[in-house]
Amino acid sequence: MSDKIEFSVDTKDLIQNSIQLLFDYLINSSKHEGNNRFKKLIESDRHVISEMPLEFGLPVQIMLSLDYSEFKGELDFTSFKKYLAQLVGLLAMTLENGEELLLREEKNTKRFLVELAAPVDADEQQNILMLGINLQSASVVALELMFFEPSQFIQKP
Repeated sequence: MSDKIEFSVDTKDLIQNSIQLLFDYLINSSKHEGNNRFKKLIESDRHVISEMPLEFGLPVQIMLSLDYSEFKGELDFTSFKKYLAQLVGLLAMTLENGEELLLREEKNTKRFLVELAAPVDADEQQNILMLGINLQSASVVALELMFFEPSQFIQKP
């Protein structure tokens, strides 16, 4: 008998819950709390931000990570919050309007990138924040915020 428990996740529900969690955890928190959470996000590889019980009683940890290796300029909590608010707002509006979100799944994994970019111009430098979700473990959902270099998104004629 296997110790592995398989469960299915509705992608739309997962994304809705993820954006609500990101909003509550980083955007809607007090400035002091948000700053501390941002510092922890910058300093750690990934960390637990919430835990939820599944219907069969096992807890699922919700983890968060930030890859800012392609970020251009200085990243502080105030600017990060602008990017995150833009991303959360675009995702929420897309879902509210009943539009389909495009997902790019890594081959042979349960890890995908939501193909909705949140560009923000700051000091004449544009950066793009995107959301990835990793479901490779039944007991962990990893939310992965990633900055991308904007030239990757320029459409070629």
